[in-house]
Order: sequence, then structure tokens, then C-alpha cells
Amino acid sequence: GSHTITLKTDGTVWSYGLNTNGQLGIGNNTDENVPVKIEELSNIKKIATGYSHSLALKEDGTVYAWGEGTKGQLGDGNNTDSNVPVKVDGLSNIIKIDAYKNMSMALDKDGKVYVWGEGYSTLPMKVVFSEKIEDISGTLMLTKLGTVYDLSDTSKAIDGLYNIAKISCGEAHNLALTTDGIAYAWGTNTYGECYTKLAENNNIIAIEAKIFGISAGNQTSFLLTDDKKVYVLGNNSNGQIGLGTTKNA
Repeated sequence: GSHTITLKTDGTVWSYGLNTNGQLGIGNNTDENVPVKIEELSNIKKIATGYSHSLALKEDGTVYAWGEGTKGQLGDGNNTDSNVPVKVDGLSNIIKIDAYKNMSMALDKDGKVYVWGEGYSTLPMKVVFSEKIEDISGTLMLTKLGTVYDLSDTSKAIDGLYNIAKISCGEAHNLALTTDGIAYAWGTNTYGECYTKLAENNNIIAIEAKIFGISAGNQTSFLLTDDKKVYVLGNNSNGQIGLGTTKNA
């Protein structure tokens, strides 16, 4: 939403910005315009943030959450906010976390996915799924076989996506990257965030470039090529894709 969470190399977490729902995790609901250390957190190796809540993964594989909890996104069995980190119930051996909008996800070392928050329970629920999951992003799950599934329908993989190495779930569109460096996009394309060069009636459009990294945002897409150049697409009304103008790309 309007807050930022930062992880330092020493395993501490710092936050700043809007704090209406306690999303800074510092024990109060006062906004901060400089980074403030979250004293209750240490030995953190990964962080993730949604609209107004955040997650932290400790070195021991446990997960902590704070901020808005009205949709159950804190995973502690309650529907209330918390301005300090609370331990997410029932999770262990976690290797990856993601906070997306008003929901949360976690991936354990055995390739099992847990989800909680809006549309789900106030406690982590294991996704019933036969394949091992390699990565998670938003509502997307990447299998070890290189196929991609959406939480909305885990009965079948998303058509047209094979040999996928990376996934990125944006506000209303998604990106996927193959092992060969080909990027795919699908979802809303109001500002060209899914790439409009190919005028085909197909919501999955190949981007013909050697891509190394991907990131889908709110009506924006960022692509990193193997020669370390960054390409941007989408809504630029506030200069958010860094072109030096406010013209969409």
C-alpha cells in the first residue's frame, strides 16, 4: 500500500511509511518518514509485504506477521490488526513467503504450499496438490516440472506455459519466464503492461527478447535482460517506470 519494509544483512527488519493498521510493526500506529527498527524481529532471512500487512521468515523456518488482520492475513486465528509481529500458527521448515493484497502464502522445504487470509482461513491451510512446488508469487505456484498453476484452479496448469523458471504476480496481470529467457504475460493490458506489439487475440503474449529477470507491479512490468539492461512497460502516469516522462510505455 503506502509502506515499505526493509531487510538488512544482519537479519534485522526496518519499516517506514503509513502505519494506520500497524503495518510498520513497531508497537504503535504512528506514521514514520524514516526507517524504524522492528525490535521484536531478529535472524530474519526473507520478507514480504501486501496491501497493509507484512511477513518475515526467520532462519529457523518460522513465520511472523503484522499489520492489518481483518481478513485473517496474519494467520494467528484472529481477524484483528497487530502493530507488533505475531507468530503464524502451524508453520515450520518454511523456505519462501509471499504477501499478496490481503492474503499470505508460505512454501516449505518439501514443496508444500500454505495459504491464509482473504478468501481463505484465519489460519494457514495446506493447498491440496500432488506436485512439488518450486516457487510462489501472489496466487501463482511454480512446480518443479516448470508448469504454473493458479490458486483459483489447481486442477490444471495454465495453458501455454512450459519450462518456466520464474514467476511474478502483479496487481491484475502476471509474468512468467522460461529457462530459455522468453517472457510471457497475461491479464489486464490497459497500459500495455502485457506488451502490445503482437496484435493477437491471445492473453498470453511472447516477448521476443533474452530475459533474465521479471517483476510485475500495479499496471507495470519490469524486465531485466542477460546483458543487464532494464526494460519497462505499462502505466507511467506518475513517472513510476522511470523514463523521465509521464508517457505510458
